Amino acid sequence: MPPSGTSGSDTGPARPLTDLLMNSPIPPAHLVRNLALYQRRDAVADTLALNEIYLRILRVPGVLMEFGTQWGRRLAVLAALRETYEPYDYTRVIVGFDTFEGFPDPHDYDGSFEEIHRGGMAVTPGYEEHLAEVLRAHDRESHQSDRERFELRRGDVRKTLPDYLVERPETIVGLAYFDLDLYEPTKACLEIIRPRLVPGSVLAFDQLGHRDYPGETVGFLESLGVQPSAVEKLNYSRSPTLVTI
Repeated sequence: MPPSGTSGSDTGPARPLTDLLMNSPIPPAHLVRNLALYQRRDAVADTLALNEIYLRILRVPGVLMEFGTQWGRRLAVLAALRETYEPYDYTRVIVGFDTFEGFPDPHDYDGSFEEIHRGGMAVTPGYEEHLAEVLRAHDRESHQSDRERFELRRGDVRKTLPDYLVERPETIVGLAYFDLDLYEPTKACLEIIRPRLVPGSVLAFDQLGHRDYPGETVGFLESLGVQPSAVEKLNYSRSPTLVTI
């Protein structure tokens, strides 16, 4: 979903940043390197949060999972951080799970916010292939360019996650980032990965305690419960909330 606290569109007295980007006079060969010029504050905060999370798991083994990738921005940032901090660790695979068709049927616990409905938060048709191409481009620029160190799993995570673990029985989860927003898939994923967590593993929740998305919090409470010493937020961003095992 859009960075927390935003509607996903730029507003203000000046011309929207989106329009400025789409009409940028920067030559295409230089545009990717200068995208920070058009980033909003919340996008920068999101990157800082992922950097802090990554530093916490450097000594923790395991793959990096994101549940609810949508457009995949966090997968790309995690790939860049991996290349920065541990470029030769070929076991640090990044796995993104998404239906790429929007939400499944919500539960009563998920509330009635306007985006909570079947198909909510869907991406454009065929986007999964574009995202895979982008992530491959990042891989080709890495120190392990001969290896594909990402996976995308399409479908209901309540099925695709167990299937993944059957195919990858060696899996340990170093980081699990939850942006599913809904009660049932959040609870199911927590219960499925729990045996794969080790001391120091980090769980990040994008909507914990969020009134518009109560299902994520209910799923968390029913699966893990609250351990005050292990649950914390970052001082520069409302989300994510971090749980360290």
